[in-house]
Amino acid sequence: MWEQRFAAMGYLSIFVLPVLLVLGAYIGEPALAMGTALIAYPAARAVFGSCRRPPVWREGLATLLHALPLLYAVALVVAVVLLLLTLRTDEPATALGRLGLGGSLALTLLFATCPAHELLHRREARHARVGAWLAGLGGYPWLCIEHRHHHSGAPSRSAAESPRWDESAWTFSARRIAAIARDVHRLCGLNAGSCRTALMASHVREACGVTALSWAMFTACGGWTGFLLYAFAVVIVTLGMQVMTYIQHWGLAAHSITQAQPQIAWEDDCQFQAWVTLHISFHQSHHRQPTLPFYRLAMSADAPRLPAGYIVLIAVCLIPSVWRLLMRPAMDYWARQPLKPLSSGHRLSCFHVYPAAPSDRVRHDL
Repeated sequence: MWEQRFAAMGYLSIFVLPVLLVLGAYIGEPALAMGTALIAYPAARAVFGSCRRPPVWREGLATLLHALPLLYAVALVVAVVLLLLTLRTDEPATALGRLGLGGSLALTLLFATCPAHELLHRREARHARVGAWLAGLGGYPWLCIEHRHHHSGAPSRSAAESPRWDESAWTFSARRIAAIARDVHRLCGLNAGSCRTALMASHVREACGVTALSWAMFTACGGWTGFLLYAFAVVIVTLGMQVMTYIQHWGLAAHSITQAQPQIAWEDDCQFQAWVTLHISFHQSHHRQPTLPFYRLAMSADAPRLPAGYIVLIAVCLIPSVWRLLMRPAMDYWARQPLKPLSSGHRLSCFHVYPAAPSDRVRHDL
């Protein structure tokens, strides 16, 4: 029982950034949430180590965990309101302070897409609607449309659902943003004024309304500073979502490795990362069972393992040469031994786990 309670408490980490966002603005340390996400989150691997299989949850704990993303949505709204009140009376006086607050807001809203993502996958219409609103507050109201396509089949390279082997994160992000814009135009019928699915149209309109309202509130409370803060957050969240897709699906295709099930996504076994992202890091398992609640999702035994956590890899993938230097050995190892994934345990990263093997490099389909 105590083991289950400890495992369940780990998911409370999703509330850390909203709390630190408000606290940092209040005490005059606007970069507090950003610093925590960039430094403490990757370092948490050394404390919590690798993931274990999810327990068979007691009914009461499972019910609480099922409600957690909804509670997060309420908490984020409260945090944003408190931030707006602080911004109205005491906005950062220096450019560095405003940049720190913008980074903290952007990373908080980027991590908010994880509970939004969980809610959008639920069968309960009310939960999916809250997920759309949460994505709208996060400055990414297209999540419900984008994600429906992302799960419609094996991620397609031509449709910018997964990157090509030799494609940079920058090129893929631009290609994917353009594809999402086309999908939004086509599915929501900007000319026809209708959508293929009335419920989807309703979710998108409401999410866009939440984004517009949030932007207006930041502008009203913070003037040009508030306007630019939210604009900066929207840009970072939009780019961050595409980069995450790049990391999760880079170099993989259904025909790249011959196995019983197609390999379409990388996974990471960091326990803290699984908690704070609500198991988005178990990405291949999520694609295979998209409606399974996060607290019941386990890693795939045959999925390729990322050589570091998301925060580290987001920075690395922005430098294409460094990204390929890091990822090619990981890809080659998995291609040779797909059922023997390596774990970094309590190490901050597992860069050294995948040594380059030029003489035994697997030929990949481009």
